[in-house]
Amino acid sequence: PTMTSCYSNYVSQVLLRECKKEGRECHINSDLSTLPEDLSHLLTCLGKLSFDGLAANPSCFIFSENTIRRIFPSLGNEKISESYFKGLLQVHAGKKGYNLASTFSFSHVTLQEFLAAFHLQELPQRYHTEFWKMHLMNPTFSIVLRFFAGLTGLSSRELVKQLTKPHNQVGLFKKFLSLFTITLPSECDCSNPQLLFLFH
Repeated sequence: PTMTSCYSNYVSQVLLRECKKEGRECHINSDLSTLPEDLSHLLTCLGKLSFDGLAANPSCFIFSENTIRRIFPSLGNEKISESYFKGLLQVHAGKKGYNLASTFSFSHVTLQEFLAAFHLQELPQRYHTEFWKMHLMNPTFSIVLRFFAGLTGLSSRELVKQLTKPHNQVGLFKKFLSLFTITLPSECDCSNPQLLFLFH
């Protein structure tokens, strides 16, 4: 299994578990291709929250109650329960308890990166190309790129061209590998090591 399929399966299992707790039967594919409308909306909103958080400068991993209410307008003024997010976003009590302002975060930054990629792949294809032109070498989005490649199968020819440009051979992929002092195996010499890395 790939990293993308592992996270897709993780999210689907969390959603199924939470639906069972509510006594609700629902069908969710492990690749998240079929979702009930309310869960699809939840993932869309969580994806936007994730993406906006990573795109902020500096990146945001802990979200305020105001941010949550802006992304989830259906919450209105009601008290925000962790169950609303179906186990995908944690609520942290304010200093004086849950009745005052709370903060919110994902259980791990990799989950936030997966949901950001999920958000990106839902946007029009022309936006993908523009976004990756600006952020291909941005280390903040390196894991998002891997998830994005797994979710979309890199169906955009423009994006594949960007990834395979000769100047990118020393870019994101090699910089990432240099952090671990790993060299490419000789059998990758004739293929595109960046694409192999992305689809891992």
